[in-house]
Amino acid sequence: GAGASHADPLRVATYHVELGQKGPGVLISKIRKGDEQVVAVVEVIVINRSEPDWQKPTETGSLGKDVMFFAGSVVLLVVIGYVHSWLGVWPFPA
Repeated sequence: GAGASHADPLRVATYHVELGQKGPGVLISKIRKGDEQVVAVVEVIVINRSEPDWQKPTETGSLGKDVMFFAGSVVLLVVIGYVHSWLGVWPFPA
């Protein structure tokens, strides 16, 4: 009998940039000169083609890790401030 076939999902992406130009040949001129906007668009296209199977990570961070990172950052800031003040240089704005 005829079975159901599995088709690969169709992925569609849009990328809008303001590359509209005021006259004929201006965009071609920018492409040839390597305009920054044109180079950025090409880079995004190349990156997306090189990693076609990328998926958003499903793992999320935990609040406990965030709190520990924040506390560690505060301790580091205090230590750096103490060392600077011990050396005679006040590290914070007056």
